[in-house]
Amino acid sequence: MHKTLATALLAAVFLAGATAHGAELRGHGGPAQILEGHTGPVADLELSPDGSMLASASWDTTVRLWPLAGGPARVLEGHRANVNALAFLADATLVSAGYDATVIFWPSQA
Repeated sequence: MHKTLATALLAAVFLAGATAHGAELRGHGGPAQILEGHTGPVADLELSPDGSMLASASWDTTVRLWPLAGGPARVLEGHRANVNALAFLADATLVSAGYDATVIFWPSQA
């Protein structure tokens, strides 16, 4: 599965503003949103099909769902090792794959 251009651009913006524990999503007028919470490196990012959520996979064993309109991230726990890859299915189900050799399907209301 190929990343979309929007996801690639969002990843570049996310990584350009990265800090030890988060990142800034920048708009034209400066920081639009500060994303903080992971305690390990972010390995992958994926934009939801409707563009309302950004999912991040981290080596802290969690996946986070960030509402791009603002508000706190939802933390998805279930992996026992680094989470390395993410993908959204057409029905908005999020799929994560980890170094623990597991693939988890998170329903859109996970």
